[in-house]
Amino acid sequence: MRIVTLTPGDAALIDALVPLSLAGNREHSPMWLTTADEAREEINEALLPHKVCRILFGDDGAPLGWVGAAPFWGCVRERHPMIIERVSGRGLDLISRRTLSALPPLPVRSP
Repeated sequence: MRIVTLTPGDAALIDALVPLSLAGNREHSPMWLTTADEAREEINEALLPHKVCRILFGDDGAPLGWVGAAPFWGCVRERHPMIIERVSGRGLDLISRRTLSALPPLPVRSP
């Protein structure tokens, strides 16, 4: 397995994530991301400057899933979306931890 950071200039990878996003959501959230345009919009939103977006590739080089993450509040991070079509538990945990750890440190707020 291999994890790659997605950037806005990776048009071919973004295109590859659209069908994966549609298929990955079909079972668990059939009313969300129902079109290719909606999937592409979600991917592009995960590429905003304050966010981190990672793709998990299988041994065959095909994308297995992707995760977006962003600072949320205080030291809390939001992991959204997480789109996985077919992946082992180990791969899911790995991509989640590495994506969240790639976010820059957040300032600590005083109460």
